[in-house]
Amino acid sequence: MFVVAPVRLINEYEFRTLTEHEIKCACNAITLMGRAMGITDLPISYADYEKIVDDEYASDKMRVDPRGKAIANSVLAMFLRPAPAFIHPFARRIVYALLDDPVRRALDYPKQPRMLRHFAKALLLTRAYIIKWMFPTRPLSWAILRTPKVPGGAPRFQKYRKAGCPFAYPDEYDCSRLGTWTHANAARPIT
Repeated sequence: MFVVAPVRLINEYEFRTLTEHEIKCACNAITLMGRAMGITDLPISYADYEKIVDDEYASDKMRVDPRGKAIANSVLAMFLRPAPAFIHPFARRIVYALLDDPVRRALDYPKQPRMLRHFAKALLLTRAYIIKWMFPTRPLSWAILRTPKVPGGAPRFQKYRKAGCPFAYPDEYDCSRLGTWTHANAARPIT
């Protein structure tokens, strides 16, 4: 789910779809993290991860687990924390409306009305349209953060320069180096 769900959500609701390179990096990052946690027999490709998730959905193997729901509630609370408290109840319902039915049932979240589900999807698609067509180009100092189409390639969608962003890898990113951010003026990595 940590590979497939984000890829599907980004490809459906963001202003651009992920490149094959980005999807491969997501798979590699989750596979490396799983191996570090001692999990064996992890897939290597996105297609393999997708097959596992689709098989779980089709077979209706997903069941309510209080631990899973506790983690989901904590993650949801973390994302809602910056928003004003009076928005939280409605924002929770929007999240519930966006969840796939098998995941929503496995987390024991309430099913939302069809109109709210359509509203939530329209809200995200409108956001993507506004970002893609109406927002100005990001500042040059952020340009290095844009993901290239190929490893080591130039960032997409804007002009850029190599220097200026303190939170970037010097040349390109590599999954084995993720989390080793360095500041331009720092002598050691910030982890």
